[in-house]
Amino acid sequence: MIDRQTLHKKIEENPFLVLEDVIYHSLRNDIIELQLTPGSKLNESKLAEDLGISRSPIRNALQKLYQEGLILKKANKLSVVSALSKEECHQIMEARLAIEGFAAYLATFHITEEQLKQLQFWISQYENASNGKSTTDIAAHAACDHRFHAIIIEASNNAYIQEMYQKIEGRIFHYRNCILHTISQENSTKILSSAVKQHLAIYHALKLGFSEMAKIEIENDIRSMVNVFMAWET
Repeated sequence: MIDRQTLHKKIEENPFLVLEDVIYHSLRNDIIELQLTPGSKLNESKLAEDLGISRSPIRNALQKLYQEGLILKKANKLSVVSALSKEECHQIMEARLAIEGFAAYLATFHITEEQLKQLQFWISQYENASNGKSTTDIAAHAACDHRFHAIIIEASNNAYIQEMYQKIEGRIFHYRNCILHTISQENSTKILSSAVKQHLAIYHALKLGFSEMAKIEIENDIRSMVNVFMAWET
């Protein structure tokens, strides 16, 4: 979480920054990257006191996180970081199938050479991270996976698809980190190695302009989440 000194330095350097946006992005990143783990309490008054600011920007930032599904409001008005259930993971998978499948189909008609190069880059980074064993490697894998899929959404050239994806983007990223930190290293390595091959198949379908194949391959990649459910040990 951003501290008082860092916050005030940011504001001094750029007085046009919106305070609640700075707070929102800081908390959002901490939640997604598991610096704030599921169940962590977020006390509006304490956050305002720690940062030396009024409660209003804190309240507005928390409301954005609530709307995004990253925090929950308890009966006593206390906010806590959302946990991720298997049922919710299934729902995320279903939403991704609806959005990303057709996005990949459209991307075959609109994707640029630069975007194809970016996909290649993230596949190579993904492969490097998948061969690692540390917590840093797991975090890098999640980031690479996220960027790969985000580029395809962008390449769909459809503003409404992009808007729908952005609505669940934070939850998808949070999901990746939660799962990869929950399953065993052995299961994680198997799943990540398989995912590299799936990403290559998606890339080649996009590059060759095979729209139906691109749709099928990205749906296969998304459905591989089922393998993660089977390996989930909680």
